Amino acid sequence: DIEWACTATPPPQPALSYELVTSAQRANEIAQGLQEAPYVGLAIKTAGQLYEPGFSVLAVSLAPAYSDTVYVWPRESMEGLVFKPLKKLIQEEDLRKAIHGAKGVIAGLSYGLGLRLRGLWADTQLWWRLLDTYCSGELSDLGWQEGLGGRQGSFEAELARVSKIVAAERHNKGQRNLMGGGGGLLPKCPPGTTAALDRGEPPEKFLYSVMAAHEVQRHSAWEAMVTARVASSLEVHLSRAENRYLYDNAWQTVLRSTCETIAQVEAWGFAVDRAAIEHYASFLSFRLGELSTRLAATGLTEPSNNIQTARYLTDTLKVRDLPKTASGVVSVTAEVLEGLVPRFPELGDLLEWRRLSKLSSSYASSLLSYIRSDGRIHPTFHIGGAATMRLSATDPNVHSIPKSSNSPEAMMARSCFVAAPGCVLLEFDYNQQEIRVGANLSGDDVMAAIYGNLLKYELHVFNRFG
Repeated sequence: DIEWACTATPPPQPALSYELVTSAQRANEIAQGLQEAPYVGLAIKTAGQLYEPGFSVLAVSLAPAYSDTVYVWPRESMEGLVFKPLKKLIQEEDLRKAIHGAKGVIAGLSYGLGLRLRGLWADTQLWWRLLDTYCSGELSDLGWQEGLGGRQGSFEAELARVSKIVAAERHNKGQRNLMGGGGGLLPKCPPGTTAALDRGEPPEKFLYSVMAAHEVQRHSAWEAMVTARVASSLEVHLSRAENRYLYDNAWQTVLRSTCETIAQVEAWGFAVDRAAIEHYASFLSFRLGELSTRLAATGLTEPSNNIQTARYLTDTLKVRDLPKTASGVVSVTAEVLEGLVPRFPELGDLLEWRRLSKLSSSYASSLLSYIRSDGRIHPTFHIGGAATMRLSATDPNVHSIPKSSNSPEAMMARSCFVAAPGCVLLEFDYNQQEIRVGANLSGDDVMAAIYGNLLKYELHVFNRFG
């Protein structure tokens, strides 16, 4: 079976039928027909960075349930009489929408088109996570399951083509001044493309605007079609008796409204003090320089190099019987170094260098690159991003900002985040979050009473069972 799976020719992917909506008359006809659909799969393609000038919606696709046709509004149809029926459909509460990654689509429609999505019925990404918390969450994987394949080959080829060109232009821009010369693809990308790509952000959201329009439109149609079909399959699983509580309690009660709430939190973002961040970066750079000089005097010239650190321990400090990793390399983890500090005090400088280096890379110079044109940071929050279904954050990870009580440097990191004029900052903790939600969703009177009286659940259990 394995040999067959590795060598067999995959079945041909079914043809994708989509219609570009470019006339007001046709838009009205389609809108009228979609009103009768049980639900529609909705997908959008955007270019640029949310909450930044130059962000735009390139395509909006609607796939009616149990149909083989998808309707695509291209960028040129995002205004006037052609756009009006689409606007009504998106904001129609009675038209149920299935979306893969609803939070991102809600944000894109709001910022890119000024529309508030109504009628969210399904987020296939979150539905899948509810049924399997360890799933990839990728629409391409669901596409294979529905017989629609992963990303279309020509789309991937087009993305690779423009990625190669833009990479070459970024490499040569200092010599050719491409950004100012008007030639090539990079000048046509949304503002901030170079800085975002230098940070390692996914290139798709910046390069879609310079890809062949028909490829972007076709892929948008494919996403809408897969989402519509996947929603139907996942609904069957969620409607089973053993999974019904996931739909009623987790999705209907919590997650559905969370999509719009988190999108709004992202849009608000956080105010930061640029001058404080710059001062913080300079301070950490100075302290790291001091520590590097002291370490170099003892024989460790590259504290960031684990191989050199291992040799420093064995050859310079003559440490014996050091633990090794599974691959047989000497372990230089913080735990190992902390155990050696009483015998070798100079290793305290190495531990301090590592601590400050992490603060510098995470909350100093890198933080400056995330400040948008409005002077705020707009991190991306991932609903159910962790295996435990907790919220996670990236670009930057604002959840991992060190507590101010940990050290003066950590307090300085927190002081870079400020309140807008007339506002104050509030701090919340996830303390016992999951068990508190469980108490609410389970309807357990005892648990509800414990938390209603602001008591500790563990203390109650201890008092009861000793």
